[in-house]
Amino acid sequence: MACLVLLILIFAGQGGREIDPKALEWFSKGENLIGTEQEFSDLQAEYFEKALSVESGFTAAHLNLVIIYLHQEKLNLALNHSEELVRLEPEDPRGYLMRARIRSLQDDRARAIQDLERASALDPEDYRTWEELAHFHYEGGQYEKALQAYQKILELHPSPVAVYYNLALTQQNLGRFQEAAENFKRHLANSPNDFQAHLLLGLVYLELGEVKLAEAQLLAAERIEPGNPEVAHHLGKLYLESEELDSAQQRLEKIADNSPENLANLGVVAKKQGRLKEAAQLLRRALSKDPTIALAWGHLGDVLAELGKEDEALEAYQKAIEYDPDDFDSILNLASLLANHKKPELARTLLERARKLKPESAEAEVNLAVILERLGQPDEALEHYLKAVELGTEDPRAYFRLSVLFALKSEKEKSVKALRGCFEREPRKYVPLVLGNLRAVRSEFDSIRYTPEFGNLLDEYREYWGGDR
Repeated sequence: MACLVLLILIFAGQGGREIDPKALEWFSKGENLIGTEQEFSDLQAEYFEKALSVESGFTAAHLNLVIIYLHQEKLNLALNHSEELVRLEPEDPRGYLMRARIRSLQDDRARAIQDLERASALDPEDYRTWEELAHFHYEGGQYEKALQAYQKILELHPSPVAVYYNLALTQQNLGRFQEAAENFKRHLANSPNDFQAHLLLGLVYLELGEVKLAEAQLLAAERIEPGNPEVAHHLGKLYLESEELDSAQQRLEKIADNSPENLANLGVVAKKQGRLKEAAQLLRRALSKDPTIALAWGHLGDVLAELGKEDEALEAYQKAIEYDPDDFDSILNLASLLANHKKPELARTLLERARKLKPESAEAEVNLAVILERLGQPDEALEHYLKAVELGTEDPRAYFRLSVLFALKSEKEKSVKALRGCFEREPRKYVPLVLGNLRAVRSEFDSIRYTPEFGNLLDEYREYWGGDR
């Protein structure tokens, strides 16, 4: 709270005229109560009001009454006197500052900002006015204006530590993460044990994809507040995504909360650790609390499929896609299950959808090509296998089926080249498979079986024959 002082001269001049002695007498009575038990009392206010009854333009009395009524939380009275200050001294920023403070307490934010903007225009070198403006703009979600105000503060007063933190918060809200990181670091250089700054800098680094830097900041926050659930949550997710499952489980269990998200994350950890039944229980518990978590439905579908419960897995994947139509993994996995259930047309529709979601997915191309072969469309299948190879697939099926399809078209050189790609990736399975194929009355490789290139390729992989050729 501002202190009451004798302020006869603080507002320029009373129009160049002298104050009525009777008004000065009442003012002095009020001044004499400063520092006593009667400071900010009704009696003190009464003395200043009496001074004004004699001299209505007595600006120092108005100012002291604003301070007293603010202290007493009589905001309407304080506002009345602040408006008199502005009327009497329209070029003095302090009247606007007092009125802005009162209006902010009355939740009249828009007009408080107007007063602060007027004060900053009258005295643009007062960084404290800019601090007030920055605060209002930030709280109102006007981050660009807040940013400009904080930058002005640094121009006028380049060392206030708190500005770096507030500036970083503003930049974080604007998505200017690199700049936010730099200002959080400046703040932490002066306040190395600021828990919130370490936490927020960790989140900024996550936005920047700097996982190791994010981990370091979150661990620093954890050292300051070891039991903080928000830090445990973010570290748990970070470790889950980086496949550090024990560390993820340790943090997620530390949260000790049965929120749907935390249960789902613990279910994912259990799934990745091979504890499938426990994973299913955790995921079902999460979904019983919030059935709209698409990711939990997708992971539950994975678990049920691994447990051999394919009908339930189908339902789980369908739920995942219902709540998130762009859930690529669930679309892909549902298509695979439908293909296994001899529903290739439905599988094809889903895979076409998956390709649109992720045109860069080689896996979707391979799976679609497999379905197209089942549907008796080898030429279309060949194009998708080729697209998968172009996208860098390591799936040996793509190379094997390309070799077969090229052999059936008597494109010998392409067939042998594709078969080499298959052998390079999984010789233990595919070399014996090709040899067995050659023993059939009609082999898919008849067009290349007697070419030197084919024979040489098989000889290179003789160690995988598993018997006589």
